[in-house]
This record gives sequence, C-alpha cells and structure tokens, in this order.
Amino acid sequence: RSPSESIWLNMEPGQGESESSNKDTKNILKRLYRNVIIGAVKDLGCGDQHESTAVRNWLYTESYSFCCDLSGWDESWISDLFRSINSLPSAVSKKITRQCVEMMKGLAGLDVKSVSKHGELAIDSHSGRAPSGISPS
Repeated sequence: RSPSESIWLNMEPGQGESESSNKDTKNILKRLYRNVIIGAVKDLGCGDQHESTAVRNWLYTESYSFCCDLSGWDESWISDLFRSINSLPSAVSKKITRQCVEMMKGLAGLDVKSVSKHGELAIDSHSGRAPSGISPS
C-alpha cells in the first residue's frame, strides 16, 4: 500500500465525522498538493539556480510521487510538463513557465485571489472563505 493510499484510507469518515466534511478535507488536500506542484513548476522555470536544482532533485523522490498522487493529477503528465519546462531555452523559459502556471491554477481551481503572494492556499475559490485553520494573507 502506498503512503497516499494510507492517507486516503485514514480519511474515511469515523465516529462523529460526516461524509461531507471528509470530502471537503480531501478536496482541500488535493488543492494543497496541486499548489505544491504548481510552485515547483514555477521554481523550475522561473527560479534561481538553487531553486531549479532543488526541483530537479525532488522529481526523483518518493515525496514527488506522493504529491502527484494526492493532487489527483496523473504523475506521467506532470513529469512530462517538468521535462518540457526543463528543456526550454532560457530566452523563453520564464514566459512559457508563467503561462503554464496560470493554466495549472485554472485546472486546479486556483486563481489569483485564492493564492497569497507567498504561494500558500489562502481562499477556497468555491466558497470564497479560508479553509478552517488557514487565514488569508
């Protein structure tokens, strides 16, 4: 059993938990891990040497696979995107990366208002409220 399977199994409703709150928690986690991936794409294509190297190293770790799994996005699609960004000539890398980041935010249900200036998930774009335990920046 993969670590992410264990997390999803542990999130099944228990005593006193509603199916609705469990679904909300899963959706928040999906969006959180999608935001992590989006941040890594931005760091790879727009970051400095240290940030892009850290992302390239991360792509070969178990935590990368875990993040892809919990995001609900296909790992091979995400890996292809990282490879494509990594192979871009530096003259166009930042512009194309920014376009990819915006596209991914749209796919993830994130928009400018739902991501703080530091990249943290701040507002639930469906309800317009901060998820419990998270305050908007």
